[in-house]
Amino acid sequence: MANKSSVLNEKDPSARIFNMSDAISIDDQLYINDLFSIPKEGYLPESLKEFEPFIDSTKTFCVYLRDVYLHIVLMFVTNWTMPLTQPLNFLLIILIYLTSILFLLPATLFLSIANYIGMNFKLYDEAGWQKLTTERLSKIRERGIAALGKPHTSQLPNFNLDLAETLLFLSSIVYLREETEVRKAVTNLSQIRNKISKQEQVEVGDLENVFQALENADDGVRKVVNDWNIQFKSVSELSTSKGVYAGLFWSVKQNFIVVSFKGTSPTNFLELVVNFTFQRKDGRSFLFGGVHEGFYNCLFPKDNAGSLLSKKGYPHMRIMEAINAKAKEIRVKNKKTEPVNIWITGHSLGASLATLFYSRLLKAPGALSDDCVLRDVYSFAALAVGDSNFSSEFSSLYNGSNTTLWRIISELDIAPHLPPNNGHFRFLRQYLTENDILNYFHVGDTVKFYHRNKKPSCDPSIFNPSAKSRKIDQVLTWNDWKTMFNDEQQSLTNQPVNNNSPIYNQTVLPYEGILKLPVLTMLRNHIPHRYFAAMEKSRPYFSSNSPSTS
Repeated sequence: MANKSSVLNEKDPSARIFNMSDAISIDDQLYINDLFSIPKEGYLPESLKEFEPFIDSTKTFCVYLRDVYLHIVLMFVTNWTMPLTQPLNFLLIILIYLTSILFLLPATLFLSIANYIGMNFKLYDEAGWQKLTTERLSKIRERGIAALGKPHTSQLPNFNLDLAETLLFLSSIVYLREETEVRKAVTNLSQIRNKISKQEQVEVGDLENVFQALENADDGVRKVVNDWNIQFKSVSELSTSKGVYAGLFWSVKQNFIVVSFKGTSPTNFLELVVNFTFQRKDGRSFLFGGVHEGFYNCLFPKDNAGSLLSKKGYPHMRIMEAINAKAKEIRVKNKKTEPVNIWITGHSLGASLATLFYSRLLKAPGALSDDCVLRDVYSFAALAVGDSNFSSEFSSLYNGSNTTLWRIISELDIAPHLPPNNGHFRFLRQYLTENDILNYFHVGDTVKFYHRNKKPSCDPSIFNPSAKSRKIDQVLTWNDWKTMFNDEQQSLTNQPVNNNSPIYNQTVLPYEGILKLPVLTMLRNHIPHRYFAAMEKSRPYFSSNSPSTS
């Protein structure tokens, strides 16, 4: 590891504390600044360290109760006639919040015990995932990685199954990062901050300990992708050191960067609460309309746009700085004339954050430097992120964009139905009030995969992308006309197929068999490998010579 010596010459801990030397890469500088932006947390004495998971979960649950109480009180104070004028909405608000509290209460205890005994579920396992396909995973990845590096030429949506599965791998591998090492780095930085505030001497070894912990944290992810000739680095902790984060995968040779947001770990209560903090926040300072508060606070300032926090920077800004710096570095190394392809992905909570990140880029496209070209978003199991105003304004910019947000969902997965929303009844948005609890809508182009023998539900252009490229003044044959107005591509590969092999329903995780029980299936189908199995089962519907798989 390079000698990361530095001169510590700032007396004010709230300022940019380090005057980094040239020995420290721009990646490390940006990441250290991000770690310093994490709100200072109270650290427990050593005698209570073993109980930290339970204490954290209990504290988080109490804060959640307080926030829900304040939200309901303020909503009724500003609209005290709601029980009379909107009785259905009033009852739904009480019912939905009560249900969420009753769900989180036992979850607090269960997940605390799971953390205490060290229960861990690997959401990506090479051997386990290999059992779910008739192809070799390496071949799928080779085709997917090649697609990540192709220059952006087509102005038409182009869904690529191999690329989708490769990005699913990358959005699952980020779960392998070691969070305890990140906490260790944050603790060491806190000690450095205290030394500076007391004007004490800071040793180079203090900073070395920070970098060593961060390298250890990413080591599990790197070991997987190094075999694929891809590199990885965490770039933002998204305002907390206890779970959710964003990382970059990149390849100098293939000329791409993938921004991957980590989703909800099965035993992380803090991330679960982020999902259930579904009261909306005014997002117009950085996005549009009303936005899911839990997701919004991960990427943007929690207070107003003119705050000190927004002037210092916030997670979205720091992620953009990391992307631009890495893209510049890649172009210097590979000397290619094309800009670097920027892809965005995530699973579950990570998919929702990917949606908001992409939404910000639609609103502020100048955030990407000339070294970058924004490609598509492949989100898996995303929760709804915004209200009707968010959906409408997003769509107005999205329809004029040459990029696509592919919202990939799996049959019988509970996540796409949360928060309770009007995803299937978009025509209702004009009748909903701003405070309606059901005022949530999904955005992007939906592709739904099934665990039955059923063709994916999606726009027909996925199977027949050429249909949208016909020019109205060109001479068309009868077959051309049929493909323009027929939802099905007239080829054998897109006819119903018999694909009942038991390989697609194998269990990969410990205790997964329990999730095959009724109702619990909705949780099982949310797991990343179930998405992979559903997509693999649909492969016969994708023509081998179609742009969708090339």
